Amino acid sequence: MISPSWEFGTLLRRARTRLKLSGREAARRAGISESRWRQLETGTQPSDSAEPAAVGTTPETVLKVAKVVGLDEREALTLAGFDPDNHIFNEEVDAVLRREMLDAYDQLSRSQQRALVDLIQSFQNAGDTVNPTGDQHGSAFFGPRALMHAPDESPATVSTPNPSDHRLGANAGHA
Repeated sequence: MISPSWEFGTLLRRARTRLKLSGREAARRAGISESRWRQLETGTQPSDSAEPAAVGTTPETVLKVAKVVGLDEREALTLAGFDPDNHIFNEEVDAVLRREMLDAYDQLSRSQQRALVDLIQSFQNAGDTVNPTGDQHGSAFFGPRALMHAPDESPATVSTPNPSDHRLGANAGHA
């Protein structure tokens, strides 16, 4: 049974069959199970009730399966219910965002910098990493260690990130 409102699955199945790929082969190439691929195509997954539940997935899985069958990333994410702007990595945009973030950070007072670091770390500690650039490494802009205070500093001060730190990106810290 295919869920009529799950347009992503319909598109996924059409693309797979157009390439003459079996569900097993497509799943293997995507690094997921064949049953998971089938769930993505049908829009349903097993549940505790008698009726199947609507399929749940992640943007990362949508991008993996879309790549296997040559679907447009933006369209696939949109049809699966995700905002593509929050999940597609773009190195140029990432470099600009990092530079803007560093520039804005440098304009803050020490107490504002500390408050910003605390906010970012609260997201990271909750497992909800702030990640507007699509970076799959899980570090929010700088990474937590780049902003941590040195042992000899008081907790009220924060070290300014080192622009040569490789985690900041190649163009970070340069105007």
